Amino acid sequence: MAAYERLQDRMTPVKLLIPILLLACLFDIKTKIIPVYLTVGGIALGIFFTRNIVFSSLGVAIGFLSVWIINNTRLHILGGGDAKLFSVIGSFLGWQITLLSIFLAWVLYMPFKTGEPKPYAPFILTAVLLLVVYG
Repeated sequence: MAAYERLQDRMTPVKLLIPILLLACLFDIKTKIIPVYLTVGGIALGIFFTRNIVFSSLGVAIGFLSVWIINNTRLHILGGGDAKLFSVIGSFLGWQITLLSIFLAWVLYMPFKTGEPKPYAPFILTAVLLLVVYG
């Protein structure tokens, strides 16, 4: 029974993160904008529910800075909402999963890349789901 309770405790952040990412997808597809209240609220929830401020803060910083670095190279495919969304992922799942999700979302995005901008949040959600289920 103790193992089940530990698993449930570790799954709580994931259970909160997935609906946030799903809402971000819907907003991104419909308006191409991810609301600030969704990302800032998500970061706050992630920090609160992981109960480790260093773990979450490092995830937030690396999630945002990684996208900032990518955008300051020639690969300018991500917007500010995407950067904040990766910060949300970092606050819940830590910097390691955040970096993997950035890479996996890019790999998933590449076959669909055209000259016009596409909503990126669905690729982020898919990457996180794959990492949570199979990672």
